[in-house]
Amino acid sequence: ARELSLPREGDTSESPLLHRSLGEPVYASSGLARAVEAVRRDRTTRLTPATLTSEGIRPSIEVVGPLVRGEELVGFAAVTLDPADIDAIVTDYTGLGKTGDIVGLATVGPQVIATTPSRANPNLAYTPIVKRGDERLRRYQEIVSGSPFRGRATDIEGHDAMGAWVRIPSLGWGLAVTQHADEVFAVARAQQSVVTTVALVAILPVALLGFFV
Repeated sequence: ARELSLPREGDTSESPLLHRSLGEPVYASSGLARAVEAVRRDRTTRLTPATLTSEGIRPSIEVVGPLVRGEELVGFAAVTLDPADIDAIVTDYTGLGKTGDIVGLATVGPQVIATTPSRANPNLAYTPIVKRGDERLRRYQEIVSGSPFRGRATDIEGHDAMGAWVRIPSLGWGLAVTQHADEVFAVARAQQSVVTTVALVAILPVALLGFFV
C-alpha cells in the first residue's frame, strides 16, 4: 500500500511522492490518475480503469481509496492487486465441466476488452475482443453497460453456450460465466434416455401380456 498526499487548500507545495506519481506527463493520463480524480470527486473507493496490454505486459490493477481526517480529504491510499490472485479465482472451473469459462470484461474507448484469461486463451487478458456496436458478442457488449442476462448466447470463443452475463459495479467490470450448450444438455439427454429405457422395460411386458391374453 502507498499513500498519495493531497496538498491542503492554499498550500502550493506538493509532496515528492505525489509529484512523482501523478504530476509527470507519463502519469497525468494514467488509470491511477483518473482513479484518484474520481475518488477526489465522490470519496468512494475505485478500481483503476482498464487499459490495454503493452508489449505483452498486463497493466497493474490498483484499488484507490480516500484518506479522510474528520470531514477533510487529506490523501489517497492505493493498493496494487496481483493479476495472479484474480486469475486464480476466475480460472477455478469447479462445477463448470470441461467447457465452462469465466471471463472478466471492461471497456477501453470503443473496444470491449477481456480483463482475465479465458479457458482457451491464457493470454486473453487486457486485449480487445469486440468493438462496441458490432453484431458479434452482443451480451458481452451489453453487460459492460449494465444489462444483465441469463440464458443461451454465443460465448467468447464463438460456441453456443448457456450462461450468465452480469456487471459487477464494485469492479466496474462485466463478468461472463458460460458452459457449452452441448455439455449442459448432455445431462438432460442422458436422463431422458434413462427414463425412456425404464419406461420401455416397464411397458413392454404389459403390452406383450395384453397381446397374448
